[in-house]
Amino acid sequence: MNSRTGGTSPTADPAAALHTASVCWLTAPATTLTAVGLAGVAPAAVAGWADWADLPPEQARVGLAHAVSNVAYRQSVEAYAGT
Repeated sequence: MNSRTGGTSPTADPAAALHTASVCWLTAPATTLTAVGLAGVAPAAVAGWADWADLPPEQARVGLAHAVSNVAYRQSVEAYAGT
């Protein structure tokens, strides 16, 4: 039993050691990839808006539906993450 965490020692439990190592290894790349993805949101939105402005009305409706679905998805992800 690990006195600090109340769990087993990673040296006594190989599965726990593997899990701990994989979580530590994945944390930095995941954070970096998330930051890169978030940094690309604004330029992608501006480019999409500029492209949408030049579309014929039939295609603009599809683009608007796509934009609305993206916003709805983002809102649902934020609501889920907040719980």
